[in-house]
Amino acid sequence: MVSIVTTVLVITIALWALIGLAFHPASGRPWHQPAYRLGWSGRRSLRVIDTIDAGSWTESETIWRGWLREGMALVALFCVAMGAARFLGRYHLVINGHSTVVAGGSYADIYFWVPAYDVIMVCWFAAAIILALAAAVPRLGNWLVMRPSRWVLPCGLFAILYGAAVIVPPAVEQLYVGPNQITLERPFLLRSIAGTREAYNLDGPSVEEQEFAVSAVPLARQDLDKNGPTLQDARIWDWRALEPQLQQIQGLRPYYTFAGVDIDRYIIDGAERQVLITARELNLEKLPDQARVWVNLALKFTHGYGAVAVPVNEMDGRGNPVLWAHDIPIEAKGDLAVTHGAIYYGALTRDRVYVRTTEKEFDFPQGQVNAETVYDGNGGIPLTSFWRRLVVAHECDGLRLFISGYFVPESRVLLRRNIVERVERLAPFLIFDHDPYIVADGDHYSYIIDAYTASTNYPYSDGYHGSLPQLHGRNYLRNSVKAVVDAYNGSVTFYVFDNRDPIIRAYWQMLPGLFRDRSAMPQNLQRHIRYPEDLFTVQAEMYGTYHMTDPMTFYNREDRWEVPRELYRDREIEVTPYYVITQLPNAEKPEFLLMLPLSVAGKNQMAGWLAGLSDGENYGKMVAFRFPKGTFIDGPAQVESRINSDIRFSGDLTLWDQHGSQVIRGNLIVLPLNGNQLIAIEPVYIKAEQTKIPTLARVVLAQLLPDDRKIEWASRLKDAEDLLV
Repeated sequence: MVSIVTTVLVITIALWALIGLAFHPASGRPWHQPAYRLGWSGRRSLRVIDTIDAGSWTESETIWRGWLREGMALVALFCVAMGAARFLGRYHLVINGHSTVVAGGSYADIYFWVPAYDVIMVCWFAAAIILALAAAVPRLGNWLVMRPSRWVLPCGLFAILYGAAVIVPPAVEQLYVGPNQITLERPFLLRSIAGTREAYNLDGPSVEEQEFAVSAVPLARQDLDKNGPTLQDARIWDWRALEPQLQQIQGLRPYYTFAGVDIDRYIIDGAERQVLITARELNLEKLPDQARVWVNLALKFTHGYGAVAVPVNEMDGRGNPVLWAHDIPIEAKGDLAVTHGAIYYGALTRDRVYVRTTEKEFDFPQGQVNAETVYDGNGGIPLTSFWRRLVVAHECDGLRLFISGYFVPESRVLLRRNIVERVERLAPFLIFDHDPYIVADGDHYSYIIDAYTASTNYPYSDGYHGSLPQLHGRNYLRNSVKAVVDAYNGSVTFYVFDNRDPIIRAYWQMLPGLFRDRSAMPQNLQRHIRYPEDLFTVQAEMYGTYHMTDPMTFYNREDRWEVPRELYRDREIEVTPYYVITQLPNAEKPEFLLMLPLSVAGKNQMAGWLAGLSDGENYGKMVAFRFPKGTFIDGPAQVESRINSDIRFSGDLTLWDQHGSQVIRGNLIVLPLNGNQLIAIEPVYIKAEQTKIPTLARVVLAQLLPDDRKIEWASRLKDAEDLLV
């Protein structure tokens, strides 16, 4: 606000100067008058000069006197704005100080920059008072104008004080603080570490830090049996390789497209199992040109249908994934079954459509004919009146809404059907996760989208500048809200999951009808909430530095961690967080969590791993495991390197990666087992150039031991387990 006011004042002063110099008569300018020369050449009191002025100013000179008073008033306001900016700037130092070592206020900021800002503030306010008095009291204004030398002292004093306030703090930083930095900055480093950990929710009761001493005992058959629930959901299908395969076997028609593959858990045959699930949406661009007519695009092809779900580690005898939800009409197991499979609102859907018209909608292909339907939901805008049709016609289809015979009073228009656009329009003050995911909730499908509150003004917190550009510059982040979008009706509900967040509390008070408490979320949806990916990514990248709580260690960056790298296709990429079902140390049973290993900075040595919990009362908690110092555990890149250099595997990899095929290395997953044992799993796919469809060829299974490792591969995970033990 202050910067806006200052900008407006600068523009106003510039216009004031241009108008005065360009349009007022030059003969009236005071420095052309005898009174001005008299005041310059000798000593005159205020009374004498005022008397001379009273008898000698012409009409043009009077205009100039008014112009000067206006200028003094404007410059006085400018000085007030600059003083206010410096007054507020003192408080901004705890957010963005001058130090390159401390986030927030440093030693120099608190002990030198704050007093310097006070001096600058006093200078601006003093200048404002003098100019305001000169504008308000004509005799004082004339006295100052008649003898310009009277400006020298205040202007010189202003320049000296202002210059000293700008020069002294950097000089102190360079000459005194720099040589004694670790001693002087120690309390401020502690504030910076604590502030950053609080801002990114890396501290407090929701975060638990433990040591994970990796077992040096080789896996035995009884270990695998004891970890059976974890291994049966150890993921061998990489979502990036699975999507084109599902498109081939479950696309069913060219105009159906899968909008990314999500990972969730469902009750199947009485047990919680991890599945990969994706929605089958319409892509109208894939319709033949002859079929891309208005009736088809606006009235006929209105929705996608169903979802495809795959267990994360099962395949049939031909190497294809086993399908737990598939085909049209939908055949699904357990909780994956839904009553209504139509998807009117989705991740790919963008076009408006009209429903309940005299033209029935295409529902799904059924042999040689197509099943048809009429929309039975309450989504969209009813076209019940002339005025509503007029507004919609202006936005969408013009005269067609009036001359077409397809519309009846019950007709509706469904707008903004893209789920991300929909929630962003309703809550533009929230930041939404990049990965909305579909949920089968019994009656139909819904989408859950994680939403964040963020700020750039958290004291003593370091700004984020990691792998997610949409969050750059933020220094406070909370996953306070989860948005649920009904895929059939389009209704959007925002559930507040973090009542402690002051930002969402403020929005909730302003918009009480927009938000609901998390307890109001139906149980069939609460079973599918999960730790959000973008938040976890930010936390992991910040934790790599801010797990160091000792000021000396932090200052030297002695123990910095970073996100490791892995091979995908023929290039190295950063490991992305992945969902798993596993049993944590000291936990009573396996649970669904999001995890990511972390490596020692600049090395292929694993330092520890993070887990974000998703189930029940543990939702939102984070566990950080660190390996004991002096223990070398292969990181993902090191495991990849050992696979490439092992003569048992390298020959086949080289052979498969030529003659019209390509090897794709899937997501390498590091997985902890009960008993502090650590394994790594990586699927290896072969993609033929003709079909472009990856086929699972091998599953790599490695046990990571202190200063050692055991690696095997086989066509199935079960066979690789047998080889490993």
